[in-house]
Amino acid sequence: MSKLCINDDEASKKLQQNERSKGSNTKVGRVKRRSKGEVVDLRSLLIQCAQAVAGNDQRASTELLKLIRQHSSPMGDGSQRLAHFFANGLEARLVGLGMKIYEEYKAPAIERPLAADIIRAYKVYASACPSKRMSYFFANWMIGKVAEKATRLHIIDFGILFGFQWPSFIQHLSQRPGRPPRLRITGIDFPQPAEKWENIRLEDLKIDKDEKLVVNSLYRLKNLLDETVVEDCPRDAVLNLIRRINPEIFIHGIVNGSFNGPSSYLGLRRHSTSMMHYLTCLMLLYHEKIKIGCCLRKWYMEGGFQAASFRPGDLVQSENTVKQGFRKNFMVEEDGGWMLQGWKGRTIHALSCWKPC
Repeated sequence: MSKLCINDDEASKKLQQNERSKGSNTKVGRVKRRSKGEVVDLRSLLIQCAQAVAGNDQRASTELLKLIRQHSSPMGDGSQRLAHFFANGLEARLVGLGMKIYEEYKAPAIERPLAADIIRAYKVYASACPSKRMSYFFANWMIGKVAEKATRLHIIDFGILFGFQWPSFIQHLSQRPGRPPRLRITGIDFPQPAEKWENIRLEDLKIDKDEKLVVNSLYRLKNLLDETVVEDCPRDAVLNLIRRINPEIFIHGIVNGSFNGPSSYLGLRRHSTSMMHYLTCLMLLYHEKIKIGCCLRKWYMEGGFQAASFRPGDLVQSENTVKQGFRKNFMVEEDGGWMLQGWKGRTIHALSCWKPC
């Protein structure tokens, strides 16, 4: 594993150096055809196609998809790859085969990436974009403060995924003066192997009264439907469960966007937001701040939570790491009790801390 990580570090550095040298004049979402000098704005084409799909305009959608296919490729640069896969999604939506394609992807016959390939891809992403690393660092820092004198610590992680957040935290606990606490991590994720998130009961978590409790969920509650989709929405059920858990702190990370609305308009916004998010991530491999959290703050307060403020000094190391190790267009700042992360003034990720009233 150490040899793999060393090779991946070298590959990541070479990739970034090569792309910086050749990508200084590249514009996001634009492809130039050398033969005719024609410039194609893939971003605009994708948005136009999404509008046509949302309006059920079969003819316009088909023509735009054909044009996008001519200028996109799964083996091209960042914008070409993004256009290719978004075109696949739009086509699936247009012909009504989205669920079938999803089920086929889940089928055992589909070759899945190896764990080593996932680690390589993750390391390239983490070396280019600080958002996940700084999110983990901030969350672990806040948990460490809560558990400073704890003898038993229980972390309930909604959306644990691969668990990349926890090795560094475990190492930090092991280096703490005196005896480290007894640590227990309960991981919950999609797809749920036993129970849907909204159906999990408090007794299923087997909480001991002597444990210091922490709930962590970074960028995964977006998978839950809200009240615009169903009356008894899963999001409220999960928030109610977290309130009943009564943790010392609840750390929540969100991606700045609208992901779970039902209408065509919200679907179009979701398409545009997702496209901007992935364009940003892909461009980072090569070379409007808005106020967020208003709805979340309302949901949390109605659900029996109050903001757990943190000191500006809690962000100092994150800010210094981003300034010294990443491009100058990245930003980390505090605003209204939120840790905001973004690129070129556009907020992409945000973290906040809460506790039951």
